[in-house]
Amino acid sequence: MLIDSEKKVFFIIFHLTTRYAAGKFSEAIEDLTASIENGAYPQNLHDIYYHLGVSFANLGKHLFAVPALDEAIKRIKPEDY
Repeated sequence: MLIDSEKKVFFIIFHLTTRYAAGKFSEAIEDLTASIENGAYPQNLHDIYYHLGVSFANLGKHLFAVPALDEAIKRIKPEDY
């Protein structure tokens, strides 16, 4: 059974994947940022920061994209791959 904080993160991630896939990158950025702020699982943070960086890049906001992608790289663990 999910506790309230887990439900909130699940809901945010569900909306994120829907918006990201639809090319709604501004909305995806809001969801990605919210998932970080609401305690996303640490093992998911590299994916969240990666998609945050790509969303910024797709909007032409490269000055925001690069730090997000750097953060994604920092969080990758060799055992994940």
